[in-house]
Parts: sequence; structure tokens; C-alpha cells
Amino acid sequence: MTTELDTFISELRSDARMAACADEIADAFAKLDIEADGSTHALVLLEALLWIANQPRPLVERIETLSGGSH
Repeated sequence: MTTELDTFISELRSDARMAACADEIADAFAKLDIEADGSTHALVLLEALLWIANQPRPLVERIETLSGGSH
């Protein structure tokens, strides 16, 4: 796990709305990281997701972006 990802997951765990799913999100990132070892496409996706996750925006905005936007 990267420092960037650690920071994002810590933010999730600290947020009452997101704490319950923080471990699942961390697991998904970890699985994508493993996949990225053998796939350029997975690596590009992982880098894009980490870029979004670490933008200087409110957590809820970053989650909405990662999930495809607000509905």
C-alpha cells in the first residue's frame, strides 16, 4: 500500500459515513495493485484512482467522482 493510499483510507476510516466500508475499499485497491503488477491497463486505472482519491477536495466529492458522480 502506498502512502497516498494510506492517507485516503485513513480519511475514510475517520469519516462516520465512510468508516464501515473503508476496509472493503482498501481491499479493492490492494487487489488492483496486485493486478497492476502484470497489466499496464490495471496500472493506469490504479494511478487514476489514486490521483482522484488524493485531490484537495472534500472527501464526499472524491467518493462521488470515484463512484461515477452523484445521482
